[in-house]
Amino acid sequence: LQECSNFHQTRPYIRPGVDISEFTKHFCSSKKYEDIAYGWSLSFNRHFFAELCYDGWLSICSYPSRVAYVLMPWIDPERCIMDYRNVHISKKVVKRSKRYVLSVNRVFDQVVSKCIEQHGESWLYKPMVRILKGLNRDGHRSPSPSSSSSSSGCCDSDDKEGGGARKQHHSSSFKFGVHSIEMWAVSSAGGEDEKKWLVAGDIGYTVGGCYTSMTGFRAPGTVGAGTTQLVATAALLRKLGFGFWDLGMVLKYKTELGGVTHSREDFIKRFHSVRDDSKVELQLPNFTPVGPLIRGLRDYQKSLLATKTKTSGNNRMQQPLMAPPKRSKCSDSSSNSSTSSKSAKNVCNGSSSSSSSSSSSKRSKDAVGTRIEGAENR
Repeated sequence: LQECSNFHQTRPYIRPGVDISEFTKHFCSSKKYEDIAYGWSLSFNRHFFAELCYDGWLSICSYPSRVAYVLMPWIDPERCIMDYRNVHISKKVVKRSKRYVLSVNRVFDQVVSKCIEQHGESWLYKPMVRILKGLNRDGHRSPSPSSSSSSSGCCDSDDKEGGGARKQHHSSSFKFGVHSIEMWAVSSAGGEDEKKWLVAGDIGYTVGGCYTSMTGFRAPGTVGAGTTQLVATAALLRKLGFGFWDLGMVLKYKTELGGVTHSREDFIKRFHSVRDDSKVELQLPNFTPVGPLIRGLRDYQKSLLATKTKTSGNNRMQQPLMAPPKRSKCSDSSSNSSTSSKSAKNVCNGSSSSSSSSSSSKRSKDAVGTRIEGAENR
């Protein structure tokens, strides 16, 4: 691959057995990789995949020239994070939410199939699907040192690790899981006659107190279901106690929903602050109505706003009273006022444009068109 592909020549190969934590620190701090998002590997071992996730790498799969399946872990120079206080909840979403219920891990294989059906195989090639389905079905179990290895062969089996002892870089107890979040439309008939059909879903994984979305789908003809499912997912994660929602690559529909762009360094810092949280778990024993979930998120946002307003009011009351400024007796006072106003406006415009340019997304050399382009395409 390196001999015939410039891409693989210029991106680091990540070999199983390497200290991923140290490798990640080097990758994120090196000038060499400041515009590079991807590494690559030929290993599709479940624990290797989980270790990468534990250090902030979101992995997809490629099939270059139909030669070999390649695992492609990536950390973009910028990452999109959703904090629950920022989720945009429209009146339409609140109204539509009454007709839906949410579940977790009930039909994982079906959600995977629906994603492939809507978006094509894209990066969900067979080795990646095997990893995701295996981790969802069996959970994550760290291999013991005696049965682990540093095998780096192509498409390592999920269960066969090969020979040799593998160094353990992370605690074997770190909490990791692959999940599906499903949204179902519910018929108006209640009780035993109530029918449900799958209208949207999300595939992702949890590392401690962070949920990372990988991909999702929306059933054809279900107007608004994609956006409703995203807001419902945020509401569920908040209720369950997750620190924040990692949305991955920065895209327009994510920022319009309330996602905020973070630098690679800031993302890693925030991610590390919650990745060892073992108290939260992504699970729902029963179908959960979406309406109350979203209203709960909206009430949470209102309470934050009320607290902020009250605190701001108290601060203003505590400020010492100041005498009003003396009016100038100059004949051109209005002109000075106008000039001052224009100057202030220019400063505001300048700071605004500066802020806008500094917060605008960097275009990574590794930006690829494999991501979903809008919530309603999910």
